[in-house]
Amino acid sequence: MNDIAQVMLVEDDTDLRLATTETLELAGFQVQGFETARPALAALHPDFPGLILSDLRMPGLSGLDFLDQAQKLAPDVPFILITAHGDVPAAIRAMRAGAHDFLEKPCPPELMLDVLRRAQAMRSLQLENNRLRDRLDRNAALLVTHFATHAAARHDLPKIHIDDALRLQLARHDWPGYDAAMDDFESRLLRAALMETGGRKAEAASLLGIPRKRLYLRLRHHNMLEGTDSGQK
Repeated sequence: MNDIAQVMLVEDDTDLRLATTETLELAGFQVQGFETARPALAALHPDFPGLILSDLRMPGLSGLDFLDQAQKLAPDVPFILITAHGDVPAAIRAMRAGAHDFLEKPCPPELMLDVLRRAQAMRSLQLENNRLRDRLDRNAALLVTHFATHAAARHDLPKIHIDDALRLQLARHDWPGYDAAMDDFESRLLRAALMETGGRKAEAASLLGIPRKRLYLRLRHHNMLEGTDSGQK
């Protein structure tokens, strides 16, 4: 993970772009400077970890046009627009179009840095949440496969094939119902193990090849804790 805050700065005024770059770099930002919007769009991608700071009035794509295309390409990247002093209609249009914030020229450096730091903090938190969610998804997929492997090796369990788990994992990015299907698949495996062991969790955990604590967590997830014990916890 790169902890350095990154900014795409789009400003056609060379002197102002260089001065803003110096201010941002002194404040700890890593800056990519662009004279116009099209090269910035070419460098932008959905996982860009920083934010965009763009002038409104530029040759070629205007700041609002740039905002519109950036929202389609990388909707989660904060976009901050710099408008002329008193250009309230442009600021309103920008916010309605999805801008994170706007700044008026001339903008005091302290205000600009405060806005950018808050936007970067939001972006960093969002990326960290995405990483945690992906990690949980991977762990859940591994857990289901682990369940399926042990269940498939047992002839005395209902016939639930590991192919089901593999198909679910392959479908993850293409099938909107992936999460619900994986939950259902895991629930069936848990119920099969509990049925086979008469509801005794320790034996069910051993049968599935997982620690008892993990079994409890998955049972709680599926609201299956009540009525599963027959004298053994």
